[in-house]
This record gives sequence, C-alpha cells and structure tokens, in this order.
Amino acid sequence: MVNLIECLSIMVDNVTKESTADSLLLSAQSAAAASLNADLVLESGGSSSGGHTFSQCVSTWLIKTHTHFHNSEDLVLPWYFGVLCWSYAVGGIVMMLTRPKWTEESAFPFRAMACMLILVQAPLSFAADYLSMTQDTYIHTADRLLACPMMLFELVKVITMSPHVRTGTFALYVSSVATAVYCFMKSSQAQDNHDANGFIFWHNCWHTYPLVICVIMGYDFFVLGEYDKATRRGACTTQSAK
Repeated sequence: MVNLIECLSIMVDNVTKESTADSLLLSAQSAAAASLNADLVLESGGSSSGGHTFSQCVSTWLIKTHTHFHNSEDLVLPWYFGVLCWSYAVGGIVMMLTRPKWTEESAFPFRAMACMLILVQAPLSFAADYLSMTQDTYIHTADRLLACPMMLFELVKVITMSPHVRTGTFALYVSSVATAVYCFMKSSQAQDNHDANGFIFWHNCWHTYPLVICVIMGYDFFVLGEYDKATRRGACTTQSAK
C-alpha cells in the first residue's frame, strides 16, 4: 500500500513537472509572439492590428475622409497657404505655354496632364487642404486618389523627357522632384505629430514645386531656347563633315 502511494506520488510529481514545463514553454512562445508582434507594429508605423497587410494600410489611408488635424483648434492656416494650392493651375498653364516638341511624337499625355492640373488638381487641393483641412469630408479622399497618380505621371514625364532636354535642365528637374518628395514627407510627419507650424511650413514648400518647375521650364524655353537633341546632333554632324 505504501509502495502504491509512493508510486502515485511520483506520477503526480512527474505530471506536475511536465505541466509546469509545458506552461513555461507556452509562456515563452507567447512572449516571443508578443515581441514579434511589437516589432511588426513598430515597423508598420504603430498599427496595433498585426493582421493588416500593406495593401490594406494603403487602402485605408487612401479612403480616409479626415486628416490628423480633424476638429483641431490649433491649426490656423494663413491666407498664402490657400494661394499656394493654386500653384498646380499655374504649372498647368506654363506647361501649355512652353509645350516642347518632343510631346508631339511622344505618347505621354502632356496636354491632358496640364488640363488636369488646371481644372481638377488645383481646385481640389484648395478645397481639401485649405477649406476642409479640419473637417471630415470625402474631399480628402478625392484629393489623395488624384494626387497619387498625378505624382506618378510627373515622374514618368521626367523620365520621358530625359533624352530631349539639356543635361542641366534634367538635373534640375530630378533635384526638384526629390526636394518636393522630402518636403511632403516632412509635412506628413508634422501632421502625425500635430505640429501645426511645421505642417504649414513643409506643406507650403511641397506646394511650391509646380512654381519651381515653371521657372525651370520658362528659363529653358524662353531664355536658352528650345532644345532639340536630334536637330542639334544633325547640325553637329553636318558641320563635322564640312
């Protein structure tokens, strides 16, 4: 009887040890999973939902109807902030006035892009960024849905025009695009931090991009004269033959 009791005690001890080991293992696995989830949250910008994919995050950002300054009383936009929203219209008009020859043979929708800047992008930017910045409205959704492909078209335009413009002009275009993207990122960061003054400054810098491009295009077209690489190359070949 005593031996039986001792055996049962040993069995209970073994089961208890195994259960404790299993519990410790499960705890360790849970801690590791929690640590991994925390790392993923940090990498995704602080999202608490680990199941969200990148595409879901992008779609959520695109269809969001408000900004971080929603119902904020700290954001007081100056008058020139609204004026700079119309820089896209100025950029579209200058595109029409300085339309280069390479666009006649290229499939790039140069005129259509200029019209979109004048008729849609500029008024939509003014409505979303200036009139409705602290409001919950679908204007913000429309502004994002249009701004993303328009920026993509701008990058395609710069790449397409590279063989047809002066090296210095192309370098100015590329540096302007890079600076504009940097300003937009700083503007978004300021908005995330609810930094009203920082947002106003960096978003104004972002909206000056079309004006900078207007100066580059105007100087290249009206001062230096339109650059036709094929014509220049043919002229150089003729002179060399002589």
